[in-house]
Amino acid sequence: MDAMRRKWWTSAVLVAAGATLGAHISGCFFVAPDCTLGMCLDALPPGEGGGGSSNAACEAEPTEDASAVVDECAVFASASAAPGGDGTKAKPYASLSEAIANANGKRVLACAGGAFAESVTIGAEVEVIGGFDCGAGWTWSEEARSAIEAPANQIALTLSEGASGAKVRSFAVRAASATEVGGSSIGVAVADIDAELAQVDVTAGDGMDGEKGEAPAEPPQAGAPAGAVSNACAAVFGGEAGVTTCEDGETSGGRGGFGGSPGMEEGNGLRGEDGAPLPEENPDAYGLGGAGQTGAAGNCRRGEDGAPGASGVAGAAGSGTVLTLAGIGGGDGGHGTSGKRG
Repeated sequence: MDAMRRKWWTSAVLVAAGATLGAHISGCFFVAPDCTLGMCLDALPPGEGGGGSSNAACEAEPTEDASAVVDECAVFASASAAPGGDGTKAKPYASLSEAIANANGKRVLACAGGAFAESVTIGAEVEVIGGFDCGAGWTWSEEARSAIEAPANQIALTLSEGASGAKVRSFAVRAASATEVGGSSIGVAVADIDAELAQVDVTAGDGMDGEKGEAPAEPPQAGAPAGAVSNACAAVFGGEAGVTTCEDGETSGGRGGFGGSPGMEEGNGLRGEDGAPLPEENPDAYGLGGAGQTGAAGNCRRGEDGAPGASGVAGAAGSGTVLTLAGIGGGDGGHGTSGKRG
């Protein structure tokens, strides 16, 4: 545990939630090589200290020198104090948040008795030290802790972007278990800043399950039968139908059918769509979509006879033709008749 008592600096986003970390944790929970429990980075340079007063006594370490535990050097807070305090040693603030807000460059020293039942946010460079026994002259003990116990569904301790350089020491930070659906329990959250947490014990409670999923607004669509998905080929329609528009209406061919899957059983192409409009009486099946190929070898059927061709033109007259009389033959003539009276 000695290695865990040292102070550490961090520049990282820190969230301690849903777990309990052992006592005397100094530093961060940032994952890095060779860091116990993810605590890491360079050691705090010696001589760094808080205190905003010009009094030389305020430069002393209040955990070691009682001369720095005075009103001139620090603002005081006690969870067991009466409301309406002014932050002095005799009348400390009952709220740790109020003490931090009114520090004005001084340290904030907190009693170890009782627990601050609040969610605390540090938004400035301030040094906050707990572990003081305010019933024994505000003496400090390394084993003592001032407690922060946040209400449910709130972060117990937050160091925001403006808290770069802030230091927090000797606190037990506890977050209550979540009570809202989908809620979290977060002990400490630190923005991406340089800050120090030394001897800070963090305990987070349990989060809550999220809301149950809702039933879909529409019923699920039925899947295709197993035989219809025998291969992974994408079905693509043939060519789009041609359309002719006339004064008396519109005619269109049918869209081509799905292509087949060569080499696959039952992989023939599908029938094309019928043209439109079809005649009411259609004995010759005009305009019906053609059937897909049914033979794997690609055989085609015989074509139909074409329509009769048009009549040919009359031939030209001939020339140089001679008509001759080969001879006339006949029988004997009959007797003449008597003449008529005039």
